[in-house]
Amino acid sequence: YVVYQPEHWMLEGTNLYFGDAFGTLTIGYEGDGIPLTMRDMRLYPADEFGTPHNIEIVAMAPITNGEEIHDPKSRVFAGGGYLNSVPVTLYNLDPTATPSDEQLKKHRNGNTIVAYMPKGKGGVATAATVDWCYGLGRDEFVDRITKNVLKRFSV
Repeated sequence: YVVYQPEHWMLEGTNLYFGDAFGTLTIGYEGDGIPLTMRDMRLYPADEFGTPHNIEIVAMAPITNGEEIHDPKSRVFAGGGYLNSVPVTLYNLDPTATPSDEQLKKHRNGNTIVAYMPKGKGGVATAATVDWCYGLGRDEFVDRITKNVLKRFSV
């Protein structure tokens, strides 16, 4: 992940600065992101697919939603089936439908984010990857961010 909001409470005590990277162990075969736009070197939700505008994007990593297999012996996480699933979901297509070339091209590349969204008296904090747990105990930044989130939401 690359840091875009170093002053955010999720990063308190990490000593991470704008542009610093962390969490390489946590970005695996699946990550969830949102359409993004950038203003003044800050990331914001793009006005697309009904994404809430109050999401605070703390850090982001680019990911691919599908890979071409150039070497059949290589380890490939995101094959064509996963690439098809993104536009099928976003455009509410029939699961057996084949997305258009334009839809596939638009959604081949994506992102995974570390973000917070205030909600009522609470909020939603996410590191939108299924592999966040692989960084626990092995990445000091992942550990600290996790502690910050648990502290924030502990009663």
